[in-house]
Amino acid sequence: AITDNKNRTLQDVKHLLSKSGGTLGNSGSVLWMFQQKGLAIINAQPAGNRDEFEMALIDAGADDISEEDGLIEIKTKVENFKKIADKLKEMKIEPKESGLIWEAKEGVPISDDVRSKLEALFSDLGENDDVEDYYTNAQ
Repeated sequence: AITDNKNRTLQDVKHLLSKSGGTLGNSGSVLWMFQQKGLAIINAQPAGNRDEFEMALIDAGADDISEEDGLIEIKTKVENFKKIADKLKEMKIEPKESGLIWEAKEGVPISDDVRSKLEALFSDLGENDDVEDYYTNAQ
């Protein structure tokens, strides 16, 4: 969250969690379940050979390159993120989105009942002006 009033935002988030049957853990209590990565999302591959394109990104430090719904997602270790950004700039490719994310090390399967509660919680968090982003390990 990004806020000018920590107490208000803390109370808002606690209320949203409580409403969904959850509680707020101590700072860093679930950090061990996530790893920070660099992420760049670009529109469909630019003209040229796909293999050469991917090899150039791998040489720059990309760990994973995947395509879904006309977007290419490039993940990398945090220390290689700038190299990927520089390589995309060199290729004259403007990322649609880029930055650091927290990715779950392992996903946790959840029931349909829990899924509906999480979807409601995520919707509420998304509507809160102070909440910038959130991460989950739910599958």
